[in-house]
Amino acid sequence: MVAETTKQWSVSAGLQEDDKIAVEIRYGADWARAPFETSPENPEIAIQDVFLEIRDPLGNATEFDITYALTQGGTLAFWNISVTQHNGLNTTGLYNEKFKIYEGIGGIVQYDGNYSVTVTDLWPSKRDPPAYLGIFKGKIETVTEYPYASWLPWGAATGAVGTVASIIGLKLPKRKVPMKKKPYLHPSHSKSTRQR
Repeated sequence: MVAETTKQWSVSAGLQEDDKIAVEIRYGADWARAPFETSPENPEIAIQDVFLEIRDPLGNATEFDITYALTQGGTLAFWNISVTQHNGLNTTGLYNEKFKIYEGIGGIVQYDGNYSVTVTDLWPSKRDPPAYLGIFKGKIETVTEYPYASWLPWGAATGAVGTVASIIGLKLPKRKVPMKKKPYLHPSHSKSTRQR
């Protein structure tokens, strides 16, 4: 963690070129209370938009639109993060190409100097600032999780055993299976169909 604040609209930190930063934001006290907007795709979902800007020492701004959704428990959960303006930060490390979404707020710093993170607007408008706002430095990478990866060794072992069994089966000499002889019935043993 480089810099943090509680119940403030902005935080700033001195950073160096190529630093990888991530921003953590926790919603303010009144953000989970009405009024809300509704999601255009799912009108039954109540949403709260937060607009956040990261400004570099040259005055360039990278702007994020963070959408929270109201859960059934009355709390807010991240719904979507999008970048509305790409100036000053390289945000590609947080973009998941497969799902076409950003997995976090931040990026790679382009210049040495002071960077400020500011919540510029809320829609619908709320009175309280974020409960927490922090800038973290470190490794940024998108992680793809494969839920059945632990089964990979078993699958490989099963495939190897099957291959070996098939090769052995092909190389063994063929056995001739003796055919059962059908009993021969003489025509005199058959029942007479003639009537008297």
